[in-house]
Amino acid sequence: MNEQQEQEYAELRARMKLDIHALHRAAEAQPDLCRRAGELHAELNASAKRAKVRLGEVRADADHLIREAPEEYNLAKITEGAVTHAIALMPSVQAAEAELIAAELERDRASATSAAYDHRRSMIKVEADLYQSNYWGGPDAQIQEMERPKAVGSEDTEERLAAHRAGKPSRRRRTEPEGDE
Repeated sequence: MNEQQEQEYAELRARMKLDIHALHRAAEAQPDLCRRAGELHAELNASAKRAKVRLGEVRADADHLIREAPEEYNLAKITEGAVTHAIALMPSVQAAEAELIAAELERDRASATSAAYDHRRSMIKVEADLYQSNYWGGPDAQIQEMERPKAVGSEDTEERLAAHRAGKPSRRRRTEPEGDE
């Protein structure tokens, strides 16, 4: 990752958190942040593909060098197995493999950030739905904010629930006759 991509990644990670009291700002900024995360992922995916191509080129060059002068690589006989092992031991191939691994790691981190912004989008929707339903929760919520408005007939429901907990029979009538069957 270059310096600009590092800064972009750090900013995207910092702006991931939602402020429940500013959902309108989060919803407003979400499309741009999601686009930026997607573009960063695409750039790093292209970098990983370039690193893979470069590794192939380095391996091909190493194969050519080994086959031209096998004695410089302590090969008495040129076999595919011996050439393959000699290629793997070359410092230029090892460096290209390390670059590919680093590029794939950066790509995967950007992919996770992009997926997290997709999740953030759905969380904004859920939080907005809860806000519209007048739901308040958490350690800072006031008691009256957490109380749900009582529905018509809720006293009757609460009485039946209390009676059930106390082990008293329900007021409902049985539809099946009692007795031995």
